[in-house]
Amino acid sequence: MVHLSLSEFDKAAALINRAVKAGEVSPDAAAFEKTCDDYVEFWKTEQSLRAAEANANDLPRVLFKTNKGEIVLELFENEAPNTVANFISLVEAKKYNGVKFHRV
Repeated sequence: MVHLSLSEFDKAAALINRAVKAGEVSPDAAAFEKTCDDYVEFWKTEQSLRAAEANANDLPRVLFKTNKGEIVLELFENEAPNTVANFISLVEAKKYNGVKFHRV
């Protein structure tokens, strides 16, 4: 599971595949094998999208200033155009100015 949380889907798939072949997992865990294999492909697609967006360098960014430092948020306008537009309108209207964020 650690490999999954680190986006190391190929390593997670290799481990679950080996465990299934050795008969070391329950039927429920064995069903997870296809999910791991699928995520290897999903991650390749995601990496391609990230590379293309990095090369284009045209995604909007918002600077959040906090008492702990600054955070630059890159907004994925191509994937969620309405949500990004709404968020930007709230930022421009200063709706977040002075707002306390809990457990960020």
